[in-house]
Amino acid sequence: MCNLYSITTNQAAIAALFRVVNRYVGNLAPMPGVFPDYPAAVVRNNENGTELTLMRWGMPPPPRTGGPPVTNIRNTSSPHWRGWLKPENRCLVPFNSFAEYAPEPNPETKKKDVVWFAVDADRPLTAFAGIWTTFIPPKPMGPTASPPTATSLEPTRPQEGSAELQLEAMQLASNFILKATSLSHPSLVSRSQTPVALASTGAAWKADNATGFVRIIPPQPNVAGLDVAAAIVGNDARDCKGKFASARNSELFDSEVVFRGMSSCEDSEKSAIAEYFILPRKAGGFIKFSVISPTKTIGQQIEGQQRDEQNAGFRKAAYTSITQ
Repeated sequence: MCNLYSITTNQAAIAALFRVVNRYVGNLAPMPGVFPDYPAAVVRNNENGTELTLMRWGMPPPPRTGGPPVTNIRNTSSPHWRGWLKPENRCLVPFNSFAEYAPEPNPETKKKDVVWFAVDADRPLTAFAGIWTTFIPPKPMGPTASPPTATSLEPTRPQEGSAELQLEAMQLASNFILKATSLSHPSLVSRSQTPVALASTGAAWKADNATGFVRIIPPQPNVAGLDVAAAIVGNDARDCKGKFASARNSELFDSEVVFRGMSSCEDSEKSAIAEYFILPRKAGGFIKFSVISPTKTIGQQIEGQQRDEQNAGFRKAAYTSITQ
């Protein structure tokens, strides 16, 4: 299995199939793309029966070799894994489908396509066999981020910095990069590499031709979407040491208001343009999608029409990410 799977079945169906007694996942939204280091639903046994909880995807690597957390364990005879093969460390990981790269590149794109596999065409609910443990990675994840262990969440209103807000941001970022077709080889940035400023309410991603993030902005009194856009652009202006330009507006997209901010900076360190799409959040506050891309590619200028088409695609990806 490649490092990507999908779980879109609701938690009631998961609980029914696996005879779950207790649920600690809050409002479990569909996750069309689960990547390493994501918190996702896991079924395990404890002293009170079967429970559904959240765990991050990744086990501690062998100390001798080191490296990032291990997401697929093939050599179960290794002494490193043997201690976690006992029943108390076993779990089930619900999924509907998983992805693999095609064996050969696509003749048109020259890239290997992502191919999805499932039990059948209806993608019914099933599960991987898994193991779990409490694991604190060697790199800091930010002052308010949770370690990648089993996480219990009560179904209450999430507070700023909560694991539930982190999960929401990661789900939206996953949706966005899957829908933004102009991104080249996009992937989520691991929690350990996510900037501290984003660690509690956001998720970052990167691609060959852009970087960006999704951030949940909790409700604040008397703050409108254009206020958020103005504050973002103002911060960009302070950070730019050279030629700076900006704009902000609001527009209707499929009967929904999308607040937009744009800034460009050209100085000795960079030449880039940042686009922000700010959408109202159903639970209150806003969701901010950010896309930062160079104003020049290697050896050529990005044409205005090409950038307009990209931005239209990013706006659509942001909107559909929250409405699916």
